Amino acid sequence: MGFLEHWIRLIMSCVSLEKYKIIHGSHEVGPILPTQEIRQGDPLSPYLFIICAKKLSALLQKYERSGLIHGCKVANGAPQLSHILFVDDSYLYCKAMIQEAICIQELLRKFEMASGNIEMVLRNQLCSLLEITVVEEGSFYLGLPSTLSQNKTMILGYLRDKVRNRLKTWEGRFLFKGGKEVLIKSVVQAFPSYAMNVFLLPMEISRDIEQYITKFWWHSFKDGNKGINWMAWERLCKHKKGGGMGFHNF
Repeated sequence: MGFLEHWIRLIMSCVSLEKYKIIHGSHEVGPILPTQEIRQGDPLSPYLFIICAKKLSALLQKYERSGLIHGCKVANGAPQLSHILFVDDSYLYCKAMIQEAICIQELLRKFEMASGNIEMVLRNQLCSLLEITVVEEGSFYLGLPSTLSQNKTMILGYLRDKVRNRLKTWEGRFLFKGGKEVLIKSVVQAFPSYAMNVFLLPMEISRDIEQYITKFWWHSFKDGNKGINWMAWERLCKHKKGGGMGFHNF
């Protein structure tokens, strides 16, 4: 792409000289040399991503100019589109022909080898051999996330959103305290229960869910969604014999 060799060496130093250590209890493992990556959150990362995406785009255009693949037209007279890139999502277009599909596979393999992603090649070979499907991040199985990363708050955040959205559907209804109690106990607090049998919820999600329920319990839609919290959440979670409402304390 025309970058000076000195600049390339500087960038590769940032990529290949990073070291990691893993500490577990009193044991230390490392140093681990990634050789092909930089720290997560590094400000240099987006720029390197753009450079790699531009190279993929150039490779696709080269195949299109050579007549190996043909893009699609959205209308007569419109230019052909061989690919559309949205951040890390890529749409590739070609004719519904075996030969062009093979060309797509070939150029992706070239890009894969150039980026050094050999682990992905091995994973695909294993999946092909065992006839299994790769579980993508963010997928669900039996109503629960199939994979968990270090950011559990992001992965399990769907529970918080589910509770908030359900409570919003009830805001326009005129409900007495008895009706709210039934809805909270039988519907809202049942949402996270299934996931909590498997996962330990982050405190942030638990607090947010409790805040949504508290607002729904004390605030009145009739009064412009205003209200006073007359009792702390911990008190509401006590048994009715103890002066509470018997709500679950997440």
